[in-house]
Order: sequence, then structure tokens, then C-alpha cells
Amino acid sequence: MVVRSQTANDRRLSKNTCCAAKMVCTLVTTVDKRGGLSRSKDPHVPTYPASVRVYNVHNHNISVAEALRHRDVGAKAIETLTQLFEIGHNPTSALPVLKSDLLVEHGDKYVYVSANRALCPDLHFCYRLYQKVTKQEFGEQSGAGMLAALERQIDTYNLACNNTCAKLKMSSGGTPLVAICSPLMRQTHSLKHSGELCFIDSSGNMDREDCRVFLLLTHTCAGGRPLGIVMMSNGSTAYHC
Repeated sequence: MVVRSQTANDRRLSKNTCCAAKMVCTLVTTVDKRGGLSRSKDPHVPTYPASVRVYNVHNHNISVAEALRHRDVGAKAIETLTQLFEIGHNPTSALPVLKSDLLVEHGDKYVYVSANRALCPDLHFCYRLYQKVTKQEFGEQSGAGMLAALERQIDTYNLACNNTCAKLKMSSGGTPLVAICSPLMRQTHSLKHSGELCFIDSSGNMDREDCRVFLLLTHTCAGGRPLGIVMMSNGSTAYHC
């Protein structure tokens, strides 16, 4: 049973039109309380103990484009958007890619397909799906849930490298810091220049949480080689490794 909120009908995009259409489901028991078979004379009970009746009595036109924008988003559109999110797209960039694919696939009929929410969802849905996918993949964006997910990612990375290549530390103020030294970076530490010169490249804020990423490099005849990566949520220096 789906319970609607009390303010659902007040929303601008509410689907409720007080339509009289309904669906009635009936489930017939085939065994009585004593374990015996039902004595019902309905010939369909032994094989089909359930019946579903749909009453399509609508108070609105269901064949116009306006009705199509209220449809639930289809599985194919969700799968396509999820794949785009997994390769680095965000909601505002993934939706145009989906529309471009639909234009190539349907050609002149794209104008009708784009009005069908089952095939071409709205941007609000893309944002909700993006938050759901990123939460499942990376956990919460802040708080204790974020730290727990970050620790799991670090443990998985260290296990894949068969070495301790990443660590998580907390400052005295409770802000996290992640230090990474990949297997390739470990090889750079064996070079002579790594003990003589080290410079830092700061990328500034990287996301909505204002995280900062610092890349430690050293000079070689082939150019700059990475020594390590430091990621923190602010510019604090109150960390102890």
C-alpha cells in the first residue's frame, strides 16, 4: 500500500486529478483453517487463486502529450543514466547525452519521445537518481556515514595494492585528512631527486564540501613525478601523522 503525504496534492507537478480509475485485487484462499481444500465452486480457484480487475474510468485524456509527462521513468532510461553517472557525468551533463541518444535512435519522432517521461525523464528525477547512485557507491557526503564509507574505500584500496598505500587521520578539530602514496609514487621515492626537492600543486576546492587536494611532486629529467596526495576538508595544519 502506498501512502501519499498530506501535501502531495499541493505540489505543482502533482499527478492527482481525483480520477475515478481504480484497480481491485482479490486473493482467494485455497486452504481452509483446518488445512483442507477450499470448497469453492469457482473453476479458476485451483489454478488462479487471485484476480485483478482494472476499471479505466478516467476524468482526463490519457492519449495527449500532457499525460505522458506524468509517467514513471522506465528501466531503460534509469539504466542509461546510471551508466553515465558511473563514468563521471553529473545530472546536468547526463540528461543531454540521454536526449542526444534518443534523437539519434528515433529521428523525426524525437519530438514525441521527448515528451514521454518514461523515456526522457526530467532534470529533478536525474538529481534524485544521482544522489541515490552516489550514496550507494560512495556513501554519505558528510558526517559519520561519510567517514565510515571512506574507511571502507581505503581498506579496499590497500587490500588491492597489497600494501598500506592510503591512511585516514583526524585533526584536533575533528576534520578528516587522507594521505595517499600509490605503488607508482613509492617508486618515485627511490629517485635521488625525491630527497632533495619537493613542491606542492594545490588544486583548490574539488567539490561542494570544499575539499582541497594537494599533489606532492619532485623534479626529474622526464618532468614532475608524483610523490603523494593529501586530501583535506579545509586548510588546517592541525594534523599529526
